[in-house]
Amino acid sequence: MRYVDIHRHPPLSGDNDDVISIVDISSPDAHTCVKTLCFRHCERSEAIQSVDAQWVASGYRPRNDVATHFSHRLAHADLQSVRPVCSYGIHPWFLTAENADQQLFQLEHLLQHDAIVAIGEVGLDAVRGAGMEAQQRVFEKVISLSEQYQKPLIIHCVKAWDKLLSLHKNRKATQTWIVHGFQGNYELASQLLNRKMRLSFGTKLLKDDRLQTVFSRIPIDSLFLETDDAEVDIADVYLAAAAIRKMEMESLKHVVFENFTSMSLILSSASPRG
Repeated sequence: MRYVDIHRHPPLSGDNDDVISIVDISSPDAHTCVKTLCFRHCERSEAIQSVDAQWVASGYRPRNDVATHFSHRLAHADLQSVRPVCSYGIHPWFLTAENADQQLFQLEHLLQHDAIVAIGEVGLDAVRGAGMEAQQRVFEKVISLSEQYQKPLIIHCVKAWDKLLSLHKNRKATQTWIVHGFQGNYELASQLLNRKMRLSFGTKLLKDDRLQTVFSRIPIDSLFLETDDAEVDIADVYLAAAAIRKMEMESLKHVVFENFTSMSLILSSASPRG
């Protein structure tokens, strides 16, 4: 049974057939990952030249950051035989009033491709990033895209839990929301679980006794594990998680894999609903 790493930032150390990672290609270092995932089975120079030629012909120019550059190459690549598992989102840290519309346009463009199996990171951050009003406006539009394209959300939330819960309820979200890097208490976990969200735990699980107690009480069918941007093998996170849950490693891997496949991420259609 393969490991599932529900949220991983590049760069990656290399291909590992034992791990399914949802790799966030909206991060600044995403170019390494996208090149590896998208072009490893084809002539990279031909694929890149073809896409660049399309840009020139259409008059489109990507922004200068590398993640955007390769994300657009991903969007134009032939993905019939190559099936990378990626997410793309609008992180509140990198959202501004000036780039909001462009980021939303780019996100919807990429969601039309099956390579993007989830939207994230997205969410609300009361400590860092654009003002909360701007964050909420964009997040509400992202929720609509999630429902339209039937893609789950990988949620970043910092000190904005009431707003997150309210939006989930008021927008009647049907797609899965995965709260990544959860570090809250059991009361907060229960509130999120009551809204049918799922919780993903990362490397802090290896050393935080309080979080380990919370993790031990989470329904097994509502959890995921991740490495995020840590230089840690996902197997180490699973080893700690299995010990906390008093489970065999293979049993835990099986459960998390079932949680993953229950969302039909890899097989989901990119066609909008309705």
